Amino acid sequence: MDVSGGSPVLEEDCVYNNTTDSAINDIDPDVRIKYHRKKYRLNKKKTVYLKSKKLAFSSQAEGLAGGKVKLFIDGKLKDEATIRSDGKWKVGKKIKKNGRYKIKFKYFDQNGNLIGESKRYKIKVDTKKPKIFNLPKFLTKRAGEVVYFQATDKKKIGKGRNGIKRYKFYFLHKKYKNKNPKFTIPANTPRGLHLLKVRAYDKAGNKTTRLVLIRVR
Repeated sequence: MDVSGGSPVLEEDCVYNNTTDSAINDIDPDVRIKYHRKKYRLNKKKTVYLKSKKLAFSSQAEGLAGGKVKLFIDGKLKDEATIRSDGKWKVGKKIKKNGRYKIKFKYFDQNGNLIGESKRYKIKVDTKKPKIFNLPKFLTKRAGEVVYFQATDKKKIGKGRNGIKRYKFYFLHKKYKNKNPKFTIPANTPRGLHLLKVRAYDKAGNKTTRLVLIRVR
């Protein structure tokens, strides 16, 4: 899902039993998104944005071979797995709906005793593409003028960046980047018809592309 990358807290301390040699309070599992094979590391201070509903969490808990890891989403047990001899483990779940979720892992030894808990992490699953508004398919402009439009990753356009992380523009075989929904036609653009490709990205990495034919006077 920016599970992207894609800006970005929670405060509960890890609890573990000092009678074990395991130090599991610093584990930050990786989130593997099967859809596009990217990795996102969970961060207790930031929300991780994911553009896939298929989640697979994995990490390593040394000293707990043969024990179990249990995955909790919004306080409910969703999956569990046995920890391998090398300490590695993997649990997964397919999320049904887009939205924000709280993730936690609990660790157990071979006898089923609770050894410790991870901190709580926040993820947001977002599989919907952003929308671009008020951008005609054909424009007449002068070199140096600005092409304005609107975009949002929300239901309605409001103030601020509307859930959009960045924009990319492709014009005359060059790529331009901007955090705001506007593109300045280069001052050296020759007269005539030119194609502008506008691409908006949300925090999860979903993208929308629009094409505009610009007549430069």
